[in-house]
Amino acid sequence: MSGLKDFVEAYAQKRGISKTQAEAEVRAFLDVLKAKLKEGGVSFKGILTLKKVLKKGRSGKCNGKEYTTEDKNSLKLTIGAELEQELNQ
Repeated sequence: MSGLKDFVEAYAQKRGISKTQAEAEVRAFLDVLKAKLKEGGVSFKGILTLKKVLKKGRSGKCNGKEYTTEDKNSLKLTIGAELEQELNQ
């Protein structure tokens, strides 16, 4: 699995731009992506859909002690048909 540094290097090479410029573009994309996820989600047709979902808190017993957890937001990832087909070739 690649990290941000590897991704930026590959992006720079693909676009034929400097790593500094590539990092600025990737970070700008990630900022927009985060904003859209906060609003509810984003869909890239054929590739993937990321949707904000609410996970309900729980309560119960563990080792005789009662516990509760808070509700929290999480993400649901759905793979698009085009990406799924490429992954399975």
